Amino acid sequence: MINNKILLFEHIAAANNAIIKYEIASGETILTGPKLLGIIIHNLIDNAIKIRHGNTLRIYIRRSPSDLHLIFEDNGPGLPAELIRWLNSSNSEEDSILPAGYEGLGLLLLKQISKILLVDLNVANRPGASVQLISKGQ
Repeated sequence: MINNKILLFEHIAAANNAIIKYEIASGETILTGPKLLGIIIHNLIDNAIKIRHGNTLRIYIRRSPSDLHLIFEDNGPGLPAELIRWLNSSNSEEDSILPAGYEGLGLLLLKQISKILLVDLNVANRPGASVQLISKGQ
């Protein structure tokens, strides 16, 4: 599925001089709703390759004994601290209220769909944006 999403963005990435590094073994499986996960992946790739000319996006999986981490990291400017706090917050009262000054729908979809899929989010700047989708029990 991720390969198909990358192919959708091949021409846009080339026009933005962006590089997408896909580092996931061919037999790796993510056990969750594929259509909704596809929406998240689509938005994360789209954001990463358009945020800055010449950006590099790395997509990979890290496993712990009980969890699977699907990780998207780029070398762009990162995310504002307030947006990171909101994305990492588990306060359901804040879920549909975007931080002041933010109008995009992509990260709102990320937050809402991850809750539907029971996938935890861990968002940080390292120094570019890092978004981890954490699936428990995989």
